Amino acid sequence: MAKQDRKVKKGKNSRPAACVSLPLHNSEAYQQARCVFQDAVDHHQRGEYFQAASSYRRAISLYPSYIEAYLNLVAALAFMGKLSEALRVCDLAASIVPAHASIYNNRGNVLRDLGRHEEALADFDRAILLNPNYSDAYLNRGIILHDRDILSPMNRGASKCL
Repeated sequence: MAKQDRKVKKGKNSRPAACVSLPLHNSEAYQQARCVFQDAVDHHQRGEYFQAASSYRRAISLYPSYIEAYLNLVAALAFMGKLSEALRVCDLAASIVPAHASIYNNRGNVLRDLGRHEEALADFDRAILLNPNYSDAYLNRGIILHDRDILSPMNRGASKCL
C-alpha cells in the first residue's frame, strides 16, 4: 500500500505515523489516549493488526476527536481485510473533521480496494481540493487512472513515474 496514505509509510504501509498533527492538549483523557495510541502504533509496527486496532479503538474511546487514531485504525482494519468496517471508520472521522485531506485519501484507498473506483476518484479529488499539495492523493488518483488506462495522452508520460 505504498500507493496509499493510511498514515502508514513503510513498505506496504506497515508503520503508522506518530501523533503529529493534533494540537497539544493537557487534558488527562488526551494524555491517556496518547499513551494508548503509542501502544497501538507499536503493535501496528510489529504487524499485530488485531491488537493495534483494539488499542486504536481504546484511544478513540478515551479521546473521540483523535483523528490520527481513526486514520491508523483504518489502516489496521484494511490490513485485516475488514474493508467495510474501515470505510465506516473513515465516514465517522469525516463527520468529526470534514476538512481533513488524509481522511478522504484513506477513504479513497478503501473504496479502491472495494472496487468502487469512481467513488475513490471523487475522494482523491476532494483530498486534493482540501490540500492541493497532497502528493499521495495525486499518486493514488493516478494509480486508478493508470490501472483503468484512462489517462489522457498528455498524462501517459507522467504515468511512467508510477
